[in-house]
Amino acid sequence: MSGSAEPEEIQRPSAHTLGAFATAVGRVADDPDFPVAALTDRLTGAEPIAKRATVVAAERLEAVKGGLVTADEVVALVDLVLRNSLRIADVLR
Repeated sequence: MSGSAEPEEIQRPSAHTLGAFATAVGRVADDPDFPVAALTDRLTGAEPIAKRATVVAAERLEAVKGGLVTADEVVALVDLVLRNSLRIADVLR
């Protein structure tokens, strides 16, 4: 055996969330397959957030310890980045 780790379980969105996404894409796109394919391509090549969490958490801790930002500011910024990181406009560039 190569000693490789077991693959992580893939989290899937609920049927309700997928349905709402499909409705939204269909409402705003002339060709609904295009934004879905673009998003799929983008996400397929993205590094999973879980693999970045340790480094990001350490950097956040150092910024707070150094007095550069407060813990509340870090949480607000991380939330903002996560909410906006998958914007369709970014994917379609």
